Amino acid sequence: MSAEIDNTRMFFYDLIKSFFYAEPTEELYEKWIEIFKSMKSEELLFDDRFQQILSFFDEVFKNYDYEKLKNEYYELFVNPFSDNLINLNASFYLDGKNFGETLVKLRDFLWERGIVKDVEFKDSEDSIVFLSDTMIYLIKNKSELSDQIEFFEKFIEPFFIEFAKALKNHPQAYFYASCGVLIDFILDVEKSFLSEGNLNGGVYEA
Repeated sequence: MSAEIDNTRMFFYDLIKSFFYAEPTEELYEKWIEIFKSMKSEELLFDDRFQQILSFFDEVFKNYDYEKLKNEYYELFVNPFSDNLINLNASFYLDGKNFGETLVKLRDFLWERGIVKDVEFKDSEDSIVFLSDTMIYLIKNKSELSDQIEFFEKFIEPFFIEFAKALKNHPQAYFYASCGVLIDFILDVEKSFLSEGNLNGGVYEA
């Protein structure tokens, strides 16, 4: 698998991570606007579907400002009085509760490969931020493709599918509904990349 594909994969995982790491700052929102504008101007083409997704974000940025984004983030992920918060952990979707069997299996996967969570990071290992960061780590360190496929198939894909549904179906989601559509697309692209890498020998090129 080429360095260009690796960089594309890490870029998308890093973008996903940035959406959910913390309450977005105004500077981060401006950065997102520039990122999507850059993707559009550079004609980063996958297919018509990706161009449609870029147009979704273009529409969001035309109608949204930072205060609306901050309020949306609060209502979707923070508001303690809401009965409709979106959970950020894989176990919630795959096991029906936080700290479920998925987290146990994930910790086994990490332990076997010597991957340790930074003590400063307070969220669970099965959070969307940690999972995205772990895949970036595996790609950057040229981990065996079999490990990346296992991590994707056991943890990333099943969780991200359900998480994207929650984003797209939330009645107060606008920016984050578009993020859900983007996550669906990234999953399909990642499956294609991993499948092609597997067919081409099962290890990364230097």
